[in-house]
Amino acid sequence: MTKTFYYYSNPSTRRKNRLSFAGIYDTETNSICIGVAQCNRKDTFIKKFGRHIAEERAIKKPCAKVSIPENFKRGECFVSACKALAELPTYELFHNTQQ
Repeated sequence: MTKTFYYYSNPSTRRKNRLSFAGIYDTETNSICIGVAQCNRKDTFIKKFGRHIAEERAIKKPCAKVSIPENFKRGECFVSACKALAELPTYELFHNTQQ
C-alpha cells in the first residue's frame, strides 16, 4: 500500500520560484520517496501541474528518500524533509538525486 503526501513552498528571499513536493510512502520499506517540481518565475503557479510533475519525479527519479523512524508521524517527517530540501540551492535540489 502507498500513500501520497504533498507540500508547497512559498518563495523565500534566496529563491523566487515556488516549489511543489510530492512524497510517495511505501509501507514495505517504511520510507518516503520525494519528488520536486519548480515553477518558473514567469509562469503562473498551478498546484495541479506542480503536484503532477513532482509525483512523477517521486516515482521515477526521487531527489530524496526518507526513512521514517519508529514512533514518528509520516506527515511530519515528510514536511520536515521538504522544508530542508527547499533551502538547498536549485542545482543541488535537482541534480543530487538519491536512488
